[in-house]
Amino acid sequence: MNALLRAFVRLGLNRFQARILGVKNGFHGLVRTCHRLQALETDADKLQEEIEAVVGQRGIRRRSQDIVRLDHHSVSGVIDRGGIILGSSRCEAFKSPDTQQEVMKLLCQQLCVDAVVVAGGGGTMQGAAVLAQDRSLRVIGIPATIDNDYDLTERSLGFDTAVHTIVECVARVNDTASSHHRIMVLETMGRRSGQLAQTAALASGAEIVVTPDAGTLTAERMCEIAQQIERCLKCGRTHAIVLVTEGVATEPPHVAGPSQALAGHLQRHFDHIEMDGEVCHVEVRHSVLGHLQRGGSPSTCDRLLAADFAEAAWSVLLARRPQSGVLGLTHGRIKRHDFDAPPLPRRAEDALRLQRLQQDIADHGRQRLREEPAEAAFPQAADRRRAGRRRQRSPRHSR
Repeated sequence: MNALLRAFVRLGLNRFQARILGVKNGFHGLVRTCHRLQALETDADKLQEEIEAVVGQRGIRRRSQDIVRLDHHSVSGVIDRGGIILGSSRCEAFKSPDTQQEVMKLLCQQLCVDAVVVAGGGGTMQGAAVLAQDRSLRVIGIPATIDNDYDLTERSLGFDTAVHTIVECVARVNDTASSHHRIMVLETMGRRSGQLAQTAALASGAEIVVTPDAGTLTAERMCEIAQQIERCLKCGRTHAIVLVTEGVATEPPHVAGPSQALAGHLQRHFDHIEMDGEVCHVEVRHSVLGHLQRGGSPSTCDRLLAADFAEAAWSVLLARRPQSGVLGLTHGRIKRHDFDAPPLPRRAEDALRLQRLQQDIADHGRQRLREEPAEAAFPQAADRRRAGRRRQRSPRHSR
């Protein structure tokens, strides 16, 4: 988000000489400013004077100030920093219709704002859609969530960085798993979306990935996973990596989460398995990556995507007929969608393709392919081979 903020501010100042305000802590900063106006702690004129008096990083550091005018120095040196210098916060108060009306009045009347650009996940986009109900206000939403669960874009800002972080963690864990002959069960973020874990599994070489897309994690499904890992070990592997999305439902429900439930089942399974005539001594370890995935320096791909989103936002805002909506990456290009537009159809197709690709590349996938007869995989080649054998058996006639 820092890379996005930097690109948007620099483009606005350098290309269009625009006056840009930054809101600290998201909708919470707007609600807090409305409360100050209602409590007569300030008025519209004093608020404008405060914004113009303390500009840039000084305003960002000032705790009592929620709205700050941004300049070149405000976003200097932030492109390689994770998070967002303006801060982010969930705001339950903004869900109230009365509060929403006060916020729109603040933006349009007290601050004389023409357009609002909002970056965040699904909840943030819902708030942006509320602001877009005011016809005098142009609102642009930019999907920024590591879960990549927003249906109007193929990739959201921050997703690539989070995948890189998980891949690095898996690489480190893989060293321990390999040397100590362990099965490592790692829990990733993603809520009810398996995009993060599925992509990270494909990029890191994890043998198994468990996502909500495949349904509830039942005892039968855990037995299947244990048998898949067992086949990998019997084929010569000494360890295994399993990625589990945090939002996977378990049956029966497990208080500690799906990854710990699966780790416990795997340990019980391998405590009673024999290999080469001996009891299999395979340890199963469990770890939650947690908020480690959300931080760190953004990847090159995310920095470039942030610049593209910023440029697209300005293009939409300054169009001849500007319209509110969400920006989404589709077929390599950024397009505007209505807030209530239907999900992109290829998102579901890409998810299924990614799942099958990871399964067929993993060790247990190769085992399944080896068991399949070659004739079933390549029927035309089998027909040509049979025809060749018939020609060899037929007698040759000479003149």
